[in-house]
Amino acid sequence: MKNKTNRMINTYPKAILLTFLLSLYHSVVGEIIFYLFYYNDRIFEEKLEIIGVILVIFYSFPIVILYKTKQLLSLLMILVFTPICTVLSMFAAGKLFPLSEDDLGAGILGIFVIGYNYIFVFLGTSIGVVIKILLKQWRIYKEIPDS
Repeated sequence: MKNKTNRMINTYPKAILLTFLLSLYHSVVGEIIFYLFYYNDRIFEEKLEIIGVILVIFYSFPIVILYKTKQLLSLLMILVFTPICTVLSMFAAGKLFPLSEDDLGAGILGIFVIGYNYIFVFLGTSIGVVIKILLKQWRIYKEIPDS
């Protein structure tokens, strides 16, 4: 019993660390999307829905693969970590790839991309959690013998 408790204490900090890294991944992908839209506006006009579907897949896939069902509650920390990581990635990207200071369109595009990214972070996380729970229920269902 004591061993199982110690494992549970060790798994939640790892789940929180994994959630932070997942939030950092979301933020970096958001920055890449910003620069894609900034330098090529045809992507913005033509491929917005396709990019959204790809983001949902790439955001839900790590949740299904990396998290255990008991650790899914730690994903609520994405609501805290993603804005912090977004600010950090914006700062780092601004230092590495500076934009013109008098381009107001970049600020409006940045606000749009942040909102766009947050919507798909929420959708991808929600779909990943639902898939994970359905897989768990399917395994439980398969273990029940037929009467």
